[in-house]
Amino acid sequence: MAKKKTVQDRLQTASRKWGLTQVESIYVKESRAVYRAYCEKFHEVILKIHTNDVSLASECRALKDMRGRACCQVYDFDRENMLLLEERVLPGTALKQEPDWEKRAASFVQVFGSIHVVPKEEAGYSSYLNWVKDACGSVANGTNKWLSDGMRLAAGIAAEMFKKYPERVLLHGDLHHENIVRDPSGNYVVIDPKGVMGPAIFDIPRFLLNELDDRETFLQKAHMDKMIERLSRLLCYPPADLYPLFFMEVMLANAWCFEDGEEISEREVRFAWEILHNDIR
Repeated sequence: MAKKKTVQDRLQTASRKWGLTQVESIYVKESRAVYRAYCEKFHEVILKIHTNDVSLASECRALKDMRGRACCQVYDFDRENMLLLEERVLPGTALKQEPDWEKRAASFVQVFGSIHVVPKEEAGYSSYLNWVKDACGSVANGTNKWLSDGMRLAAGIAAEMFKKYPERVLLHGDLHHENIVRDPSGNYVVIDPKGVMGPAIFDIPRFLLNELDDRETFLQKAHMDKMIERLSRLLCYPPADLYPLFFMEVMLANAWCFEDGEEISEREVRFAWEILHNDIR
């Protein structure tokens, strides 16, 4: 029986295949890793390794389908060894570093309006609705009632919004502050798309989730109200739709933490319940 390749084995394969030097880890886990490196052909690159080839293939395909739409480039994909080589966007300053919330909102809106496309073939992409349904099932028997009840409500919200917004476009699927970075021209572009189908509005709540910080609850609430009002005005989506989608995203993110055996954020979950009750009319 052939020995299962480790992340380190795959890194060595990638280094030989593409002549990588100056390799530095960004993060390394048992089943996946991300490195920055240099290669003579493509210069500054990002190497991704993932033992789930479906995940890498979806990202690769999404970047190719979004080509020319404010995203990084794919250089090469080795599905057999589960390796993805991408452009390293420089300077790569994340939107998270922008201290002015109004500028963050404006930059997000600019990127949001640039990336969505109807792919030539939808087959092979997951549905955001199925993401939510699957996560609902994964926490159904969990011990955290706030989360299990929240995911059941989130599944209903997702289904309702899928009916209300019938367009189906290729979504980033993880459009938060660290995945929106500055390129050499000073514009923001996206990295790390998940590649998932759904209405464009479903790319908003992940950004809202990452607007949370450690301020007191009433300050968090005031900031979320301001951000939702601003995005509603700029993107022409009603606040009454953005609040429940924010709730859905908080529950989904924490359900994935539960699936991965990581600690869920009680603060986020409780805050989401509070803001939902206060703002759904």
